[in-house]
Amino acid sequence: MNRNLILAVILGIAGIVLIGYSVASGEGNAGIILFIPVFYGSGLFAFMGVLCIMAAMILGFIGFAERMVEQEGNEPRSAQSTAPRIQKSVKGGGVVLIGPIPIIFGSDAKTTIVLVVLALIVMVAAIILIYMSLL
Repeated sequence: MNRNLILAVILGIAGIVLIGYSVASGEGNAGIILFIPVFYGSGLFAFMGVLCIMAAMILGFIGFAERMVEQEGNEPRSAQSTAPRIQKSVKGGGVVLIGPIPIIFGSDAKTTIVLVVLALIVMVAAIILIYMSLL
């Protein structure tokens, strides 16, 4: 793991802690609009928390790009020029939740089944949290 990714994780955690402190101290407010978590605040801790999270996202993207470049650069030169290209298969997928409706896609059956289970868990958790907030 390169230092940009480590710094991104540290800044992300610091941002969440600062935002949590700002909500606890009354400088900020948090809520959920439809299914999107929302935070707003006017104090110094709220500002610093949002700033840390934005910096963490930028450093995360930079660190991820650097890691990809390092992995491509580690191949030996002779293997790059003389050996035939080997096809690599990538397995992946995703879940898009639009309200209560999940859109699930995957490159193979095993990945798709795992994503269906995860989508169901997230939907049940969201329903429980919404029900608890109405009490």
